[in-house]
Amino acid sequence: MATAMKLASTKSDAPLDSSGGVERLWNLKGLRDETERQHNRTFKKISRVNEKLQKFLVDQPSEESKESVDALSLDEELKALRLRLESLDDLKTQLQSIRSSTSPEFSAVLPTILSLNLADSPPSRPPPAPKKPKAVAPAPRKPYHVYRSIDDIEIRVGREAEDNDQLSTDPSLRDDNDWWLHVSGLAGSHVVIRYTEDDLFSRHRGTVIDAAILAIKSSKAKSAGGKVPVTLTRCRNISKPRGAKPGLVHVDGDFRTINVDVKAEQGRLQRLTKVVD
Repeated sequence: MATAMKLASTKSDAPLDSSGGVERLWNLKGLRDETERQHNRTFKKISRVNEKLQKFLVDQPSEESKESVDALSLDEELKALRLRLESLDDLKTQLQSIRSSTSPEFSAVLPTILSLNLADSPPSRPPPAPKKPKAVAPAPRKPYHVYRSIDDIEIRVGREAEDNDQLSTDPSLRDDNDWWLHVSGLAGSHVVIRYTEDDLFSRHRGTVIDAAILAIKSSKAKSAGGKVPVTLTRCRNISKPRGAKPGLVHVDGDFRTINVDVKAEQGRLQRLTKVVD
């Protein structure tokens, strides 16, 4: 017995695109939102182009200038934008009454949608530009310069008068048992040797001379050619008199005076200058 076979034809309810192919289903809400966005964008463009055209005509009032290529191109752009705005405005109204992208009403407006190059979602945003690396904050200013002695011991030299006070009396910057130096009888920087043992002079005499020559270099005796006396004592013997001007301190306790031959120690000063932090 022969079996009758019937071929079923396939039919889609989706609207056709302008080339006759089956178009995907459209998101009507997204399409309405994108139409609104494009409408607002076109309106703003019209305002900007119109301002440019008016400014051009005011700056170039002659008839010949009005016929220039720049003026014509702006005028043509303005006309095209106004036509686009009118089409978008009509489409906005039509889309409000359409309930399905498979309806005949939607098929009727689809050519307009395609001609306006609209989508049912806003264009994807480009990825954000990589953030610029944050500038590294500069290190807090220290009230002293740092040097390394011939024995690799740290020597701190006050920068200015107020810095000298801080270096000599602030427990966070020096230990009570550290060693303190200053040119005797003359204004100059306070110098601290970061060494707390009692054998500084006997074991690290080179460090003492290094610190003394730095004290001389940073004082009013820096131009001296002979021997310059430098006071050496413990930091615990330094105090700041009440009301004293910046940089002025009082030595209260045992101290020692070192006479440094500036000319003879000139090479030492050059070495210390090279290793300054």
